[in-house]
Amino acid sequence: HVIDDGVIIYANSTEFYRYNMPAGSVTWTTSAGTAVEAAYAGPFLQTLSNIVSGENIIAAEVHQAGTASSDMCFGAEFSLKAPSLLIPVVTFPKVRMTVSKSPLRLSWPGTGYILQRASDLNGTNTVWQDVAGSSSPYTLIPSNSAGFFRLRR
Repeated sequence: HVIDDGVIIYANSTEFYRYNMPAGSVTWTTSAGTAVEAAYAGPFLQTLSNIVSGENIIAAEVHQAGTASSDMCFGAEFSLKAPSLLIPVVTFPKVRMTVSKSPLRLSWPGTGYILQRASDLNGTNTVWQDVAGSSSPYTLIPSNSAGFFRLRR
């Protein structure tokens, strides 16, 4: 960065860097520690824990060394290095339905799944209920009401 005379830098309203400024709280009338003529300093490595997905705000508060100062300078370059996110591919088993008059048979491969049922589908507001005692194969007597099934871990 290039500063004349002092700066406090914030990421998402949280201070993360201070140059040539006194410790503690500051106001717009707080003076920088000393007069500096466009001093170059850096690079600096900062670890930030408040970076979010989407929009982030970097703000710089530049201060002069005194009220008689006639110049001001601020320049900075920011780069972000974030770990990549590897999202595992999750595959769910298919529920197989076998109908041979009655009862209806639902089966699926693997273990550790819970069969759930909903009486209707309403997007994210669908009410799913665990089917008690469900293990593969699961049998049920067909009725005249709609039923939707899914598996969950």
